[in-house]
Amino acid sequence: MKQIKLIIIITGLILNATSFAQHMGGHHYGKSEIIKEEKIKFFNEKLNLTEEESEKFWPIYNDFQNRRERIFNERKSNVDFLSDNADNMSNEEINEYADLILDSFKKESDLMNEYFEKFKVVLPINKAVKIFNAEHEFKAYLMHHIRDNKGFEGKSKNH
Repeated sequence: MKQIKLIIIITGLILNATSFAQHMGGHHYGKSEIIKEEKIKFFNEKLNLTEEESEKFWPIYNDFQNRRERIFNERKSNVDFLSDNADNMSNEEINEYADLILDSFKKESDLMNEYFEKFKVVLPINKAVKIFNAEHEFKAYLMHHIRDNKGFEGKSKNH
């Protein structure tokens, strides 16, 4: 049972690695504002948002992102603690932390469901369903720019 929960936790961490890389990439390179601007531009284009839709969408989306980041940070803290201390913890303590970590994925899923309903109020359904894919595509776009050591203008950071 212990090994199964650890495998689930590790799998979850791998799936969330791009979220963490996006968060750290923005702060590491000191370009969080540029990334935010690029994300707005990217989403507005991908979702084909009108000005009115954009004005209604972004406050809701930003609230969603803030709440999701808190869940992610809590999960990361629990994973780090468990990773650093598992060898000195009882099976019961390990199980409690594993449950906290697994529960954070449920919280994230519940949050996504809650906000999908909110997105459908301010956007047509055909645009609302594209949000999560746009997030995935933006993470790939961002990772490409970080990996290639380029700014968003296509210029090297060293120039």
